Amino acid sequence: MKVLPTALAASVLLAAHIDAAFRNVVYYTEWSSGSSFDMKSIDWVHVTHINYAFGVPQSDGSIVFNDPAASLTQPRTGVTGQLQGNLGEAFTLKQQFRTTKVGLSIGGYGNSAAFPAIAASASLRASFVAHVVRFVQDLGLDHIDLDWEYPGSGDMANFVLLLQELKAAMSALPFPTELTVAGPGNDVTWRSHVGDLCRVVDGVNLMTYRYDFMGEWNTVSGFQSNLFTDSAAPLEAQNSVDHIVQYYLHGGGCPAEKLVVGVPLYGRLFNNTDGKYLGFSGATTVLYKSLAAGSDQFDGTSQSAYAYVNREFISYDNPQSVQAKAAYVQQYNLGGMMFWEASGDGQGPRALIPTLVRQLGQSNVGGGLNNLVYPTSKYNNVAVVPLTLLTHYQLMLTQSKNGQFQTVAAGDATSLFYYNPTSQLLTTNTGDCVDAYPNATSTSQYSVHPWACAASNGNQKWLLDLSDHHIRHATHADICLDVDGSTVQVWWCHDHNINMNQWIGLPREIVHLTTFNGLHLQAQGSQVFFDQSASGSWTVDYLHQTVQWATSGLCLDAYQAWDGGAVHLWPCDSANANQQWTYDPATHQLRHRRHVGFCLDMASDTGSHPHLWSCHVTTDSYFRYQRFGYVFVDPAYMLASSS
Repeated sequence: MKVLPTALAASVLLAAHIDAAFRNVVYYTEWSSGSSFDMKSIDWVHVTHINYAFGVPQSDGSIVFNDPAASLTQPRTGVTGQLQGNLGEAFTLKQQFRTTKVGLSIGGYGNSAAFPAIAASASLRASFVAHVVRFVQDLGLDHIDLDWEYPGSGDMANFVLLLQELKAAMSALPFPTELTVAGPGNDVTWRSHVGDLCRVVDGVNLMTYRYDFMGEWNTVSGFQSNLFTDSAAPLEAQNSVDHIVQYYLHGGGCPAEKLVVGVPLYGRLFNNTDGKYLGFSGATTVLYKSLAAGSDQFDGTSQSAYAYVNREFISYDNPQSVQAKAAYVQQYNLGGMMFWEASGDGQGPRALIPTLVRQLGQSNVGGGLNNLVYPTSKYNNVAVVPLTLLTHYQLMLTQSKNGQFQTVAAGDATSLFYYNPTSQLLTTNTGDCVDAYPNATSTSQYSVHPWACAASNGNQKWLLDLSDHHIRHATHADICLDVDGSTVQVWWCHDHNINMNQWIGLPREIVHLTTFNGLHLQAQGSQVFFDQSASGSWTVDYLHQTVQWATSGLCLDAYQAWDGGAVHLWPCDSANANQQWTYDPATHQLRHRRHVGFCLDMASDTGSHPHLWSCHVTTDSYFRYQRFGYVFVDPAYMLASSS
């Protein structure tokens, strides 16, 4: 008999060495949203990894969802963009809870029939790997969990091959990813390959509660997820979490930090029984949250919770048993805990998912920041690129180590920004939002600081009007982001860029330059001209002050500093002063920086032969030849633009 001593349970949390943060994993099922438990209902604050169950492998190596509408397309409140459903909601929530990672669990009981053929075929493995990687990039995932239930004795070597190839492909992505597997409690087919498997994956989510423990297949009632073995129990009731973990550690040679102990958020009910380890006439499962706390009993030998009411014996986990498992996890420096599945948890002091954090401390539980950068996603609300915000003085906005906003030299920004579909500006390092709140002590009556994102918080709504190079508040009237030296503040908006402290743009902006009569600046070879086509675009580089034709990579160049001076395209050279321009958002003129006082000019209504000309004042009748709309054409920025 093995019992965790009371003194150890109390002291091990302080004495054990923590080499890495523990995981707190929870599975969320595709069908949970149909029972009014949506992704927002998960305890995102205390969870490090969410495994979305399930993607279903197909015979050709592709992956589908049993309910694609629930997963991908059903509209969700607060989700803006093409990816909707549970996974669209998950990606939106990731932006608010930056220390929670979202992954896809592929397989599951009843969904694993295609795995043997996929793993055995090089071509099918390649197809499967390609589909998984595409899912990661499209759905904005941080990790993949393979839940093959269960490989046969002849499948394990192929399973390891599949994992190796998948891990290699995921590691080649330009952002961090993780690969885990759901491991059986006591499956003899795994024994000879556990070491090989554990060398590949980042974690093994041990199903220390399922078919290897107690259920309707037994002849007596018993505990379904007991921490320790009761030597007095019948042989069929002598499995335990400890037995399984020790096998993986010593029999399989799996590193302790990769083993994640599974906890069921349901109980197993044995009908018509006289009690523990006695016969019964039927068994079923019940959600943990439906069990009354007043019926709780605790078996000190097995460290298991149970209830016995009206000849029904119910085995389950409660706060006391999960606390014992948390102590066990730290005693052996295991990888953490996992819960199946999220919708079954209780509330308040009965909640089990927060136990690891409550017992070990938030700083000891975590998996790092999730990823938000998926530029190749096919969904417009996932393919959000980080923004580098540049001031007129060529300084970059960033979030400092102490969390406040500041400016740094170009290229030194340690934190960039995201602009999401709910009009919020988020930082890349903490996921906080740029928040402008009323402050009576401030001259402008408002102050700005980083704050936890909430889609309903009006203080966090901004309009990125980068065609006019202002970041305007969408809720508070006439308030703009303003940079005064190194101070980032909010101030009353100065329209037409009177105050250059409010000029904020991107280092490189992809735009159309349009005229008063609907023409577009175009180029062919070295010639520039205006016509009705909008087939090309210009890259305005505010760091190098160049205007580059995207098709050829050549730059707009003016080498004759007089009225009528020639304008053409020339190989880009940041040291060539003839290629330095600045777009004036106040007058909408493209001004030459070296040839001061000269602007790009259409020369005529047709604009067939533009040239350099002295800059007109706005009241001049010829000013229209120098006024150009500045229209963003790169949808990845998701910016408001106007001409």
